[in-house]
Amino acid sequence: MSFLIGGSLVRHNLDLMHIKKNISDNIVRTLLDVHGKNKDSLNARLDLVDMKMHDKLRAKLVGDKYELPKTPFNLTLSERRQVDAFLLNLSTPDGYSSNILRCVILEDGRILGMKNYNCHVFMQDLLLLTFRGIMDDKVLELLVELSRHFKQLCSKNLTIDVLDQWRKA
Repeated sequence: MSFLIGGSLVRHNLDLMHIKKNISDNIVRTLLDVHGKNKDSLNARLDLVDMKMHDKLRAKLVGDKYELPKTPFNLTLSERRQVDAFLLNLSTPDGYSSNILRCVILEDGRILGMKNYNCHVFMQDLLLLTFRGIMDDKVLELLVELSRHFKQLCSKNLTIDVLDQWRKA
């Protein structure tokens, strides 16, 4: 489908809110190690062999089953509960992100069922606060960078300079 915007033909129209929700869900599920919903799967680990990267993270065959080494980005149950406790104790203005509290499952250390706007707030404003002091610094740095990109991309004023910086990176 094509659209005509400002006299120019736009062939694709990407919905940033849904893209952000998908990325947010995948990040949260991977960091919190939600079984069956996370992107750090056996197939992903086997792909590391084909790509010849991350020797320490590759799946190892032990007997007739594969064993996945611990990653620096998967949290333990106690760390996941710290994240959930932080979100449960978070005070925000009315209507800002109150629904995030309903998505926290403290017993399992999971966050499930965030709506688009909650993912938007989480990715832009709460990502750093939620995982600071819990995550490895290198992983946290990547999450902060991703959060900053989304914040710039969703701002009211996106300048050509910012787009040029992204292109160079």
